Amino acid sequence: MNSLQQLLAERALADLVLSGDEDVLDLGCGDGRVTDMVVRRLTTGSLVGVDPSAAMIEGARELLAADGRARFELGTAAALPFVAAFDLVTSFNALHWETRWRDALVRIRAALRPAGRALLVFVCDGERPSLEDVVVELSTRGQWAAAFEGFDLPYVHVDPQAYASAAEGSGLRVDAISIDDVFWDFGSREAFADWCAAGLVAWTGSLPEADRREFVESAVDAYARVIGTDARLGFLQCLVRLTAVSL
Repeated sequence: MNSLQQLLAERALADLVLSGDEDVLDLGCGDGRVTDMVVRRLTTGSLVGVDPSAAMIEGARELLAADGRARFELGTAAALPFVAAFDLVTSFNALHWETRWRDALVRIRAALRPAGRALLVFVCDGERPSLEDVVVELSTRGQWAAAFEGFDLPYVHVDPQAYASAAEGSGLRVDAISIDDVFWDFGSREAFADWCAAGLVAWTGSLPEADRREFVESAVDAYARVIGTDARLGFLQCLVRLTAVSL
């Protein structure tokens, strides 16, 4: 999971110019491994990482404990408390897990200083069903349906143009938006299933532990019929560059 995240973050950061004195907010910082890539480019600047998982925040604090430029807080993008505190907001493949995405855009704008920037990377909507779409359909069928009755979807794949419109309505100028069809080969069905077991906990957490692997294996089978293999992940990645404008 870290290898994929790091590759995508490296691509997104490749042409991001930093002077080194920026105050940065990293949304969905996870265990801090990708966040560390940003921190290393700061000199006199600082970084705050935010994530809704207490375990991830603990891991990030441990990883960067010796770096006084970074601190980490538990929280969500839709409920950020910051006002005009940052020069840059980054997020790498985390915001599609924030279902209150419009609120998140409002809070990102509030967190930015005048002319502050945002670099947001997330999985967006497209014609091909995503892994999550397949899992949702699977969870409504047969033996799994009862366990997921009343289940709230933990993700949202927003149409890129709808996202751009909402960003502009929140006081953010859209400087660039691009869509990349990304494929990642795990090399084997077992490796992909292990990745899914970690990535689909929002669903498997609703199941008895004894049933979780069977659900994951069923998801791999169903997704293979979409993507054509049981060892590869495909997703549409949206990269958006924004600048804070006057409200």
